Amino acid sequence: MFLFINPACEDYRCNSQPLGLCYIATVFKKYGVTKIIDMHFGDTKDVLLEHLINNNVDFVGITVSTEGAFQAIVIARWIRAISPKTIIGIGGPHATFSGGIFLSRYYDFDMAFIGEGEIAAAEIAQNIVANIYPWYKNVHNIMYRNANGIICTAPHMQGEMKSIPLMDRNLLHNPIEMARKYNRNNAIICFETSRGCYGQCSFCALSVDTNRRYKCRPLSQIETELEQIERDKIRYNKLRKFRK
Repeated sequence: MFLFINPACEDYRCNSQPLGLCYIATVFKKYGVTKIIDMHFGDTKDVLLEHLINNNVDFVGITVSTEGAFQAIVIARWIRAISPKTIIGIGGPHATFSGGIFLSRYYDFDMAFIGEGEIAAAEIAQNIVANIYPWYKNVHNIMYRNANGIICTAPHMQGEMKSIPLMDRNLLHNPIEMARKYNRNNAIICFETSRGCYGQCSFCALSVDTNRRYKCRPLSQIETELEQIERDKIRYNKLRKFRK
């Protein structure tokens, strides 16, 4: 089993969804049972512990923002206490820029995704399912810890966004439930149209990313996802059709 966790944090965007985490979970789902535990939405510690106790959890991925870093550390300690052999990884912007520091200070974490994680996710999942040891053999775009210290693997640039599969939205909480929980009038449906940024703002974290690149999803793929959302009967105020 593979678990992915969105930690709780103080964020006004309370009625939203962890898209990046869902993309990675979607990749892992091809290789085994996968579950997202969204503590920002309200999933509790007990939900996490129940999965750890009742299942053989091979990998746990935790998305980490700078604001939620401390909560991620606490969660990793819970996991390690119950399931010491589980591989615990971190991803997200904080992991990309501070993954080495995280791994050197907090030994409950085994690895960090660097940049886009879909390629590394597939390679890790394949190794786990095939019982390849060590699990990080031939995995790109990660940092991991071994007897020699913190190792950064070879980069593998993610292709154009059209090569990234559509996320499995069944892994996410229903946005209507999220809206009700936070007393919002309208459910928010999140989807991704691009990655990176064409700007050069000096105060932005992307300014220190040497691999930064701006890329957009094809309009046809955006339209397909919006139609999928509509087909799944997820309600929202207005669906704007994009022309090809």
